Amino acid sequence: MIVSPNESTLRRASLLWGCRAARCPPFEAPGDALRHAEAALIAAGLVRTGEAYVLAVGRGPSRESAARIHVRVAGE
Repeated sequence: MIVSPNESTLRRASLLWGCRAARCPPFEAPGDALRHAEAALIAAGLVRTGEAYVLAVGRGPSRESAARIHVRVAGE
């Protein structure tokens, strides 16, 4: 699943990678992106509260060139 505030990014990822897409509100802090992604995963029924999941996050508002991997537990 891809989560982004950018509609063209969502369309491109869906077309090229065949992933589900969820639009989120614009965000400033990386922590906001993680919260939006978790909410989208739960809303899509892909993750339940208490389950572990992995996020690959990159090229956010800070324009980092490398992805970061986050292992999280939903609802914590």
